[in-house]
Amino acid sequence: MSDLSASSYIIRPAIASEKWQIQQLLTNFAWESPRRSRQLHYGVVGCLTALGISFSFLLGLKFLLEVVGLAICGIAFLFLKIIFSQEWKKFWIVEQEGRIVSCGKLWGYGTYSVLYDVLVLPKCRRQGRGSALVKHLT
Repeated sequence: MSDLSASSYIIRPAIASEKWQIQQLLTNFAWESPRRSRQLHYGVVGCLTALGISFSFLLGLKFLLEVVGLAICGIAFLFLKIIFSQEWKKFWIVEQEGRIVSCGKLWGYGTYSVLYDVLVLPKCRRQGRGSALVKHLT
């Protein structure tokens, strides 16, 4: 792979086909965060599911089927939420060599705007991409 610092970049609004890349950046950043809040969330959900399955053996197969059905519904809901989400429309991206190397969400509230979720790929950090995005949008 070529050196990303060697070429120029462009800043532009995100397009629909990039929502999965933006989601991946957000997910990667969530796993990097010091608090690991997502890991805790998944751990709690996993423990509760295991506990539910364990109790289902005590209470009968019908309860197990209900727990599995609820889990499938929850997963389907999250998947559909991602598919039909329009959040990508609020993102601006920094594109370099055809790849998204940074993104930020800009939300307008009438007379003012808020910029948040400014993320930069780890190997592209400390090269001014995030700063350029913030400067462009402010």
